[in-house]
Amino acid sequence: MPCWTVQVDLAVTKYPGVIAAPLILGTIAGAGGKLITDGIRGGWGALPGSAEATAPTFVWRSAALAAAGYWGVCKYTNLLSSQEAAAVVITVLVGGQTSRAWQERH
Repeated sequence: MPCWTVQVDLAVTKYPGVIAAPLILGTIAGAGGKLITDGIRGGWGALPGSAEATAPTFVWRSAALAAAGYWGVCKYTNLLSSQEAAAVVITVLVGGQTSRAWQERH
């Protein structure tokens, strides 16, 4: 299971009824590696351009979309199981990115 699903599940269990907790924790878990790497590279003076936290890219937006989509279809509406919801969210993200890359080339 992706790390953001675990964080969303934990937040739903720990803070029942709070919508922001799973969305924020899931987004940070999904984009956490990029945020940490940007912080380290910025400290070294080796960060080309702006940091992810100040100018969100696909990493931040996809992490937020993944957390929200997973929470919506798995925890809020109970339409899908945890594994099914993760598979659907990942498929949508990969399909969208693949489609965008194909359109840019043609």
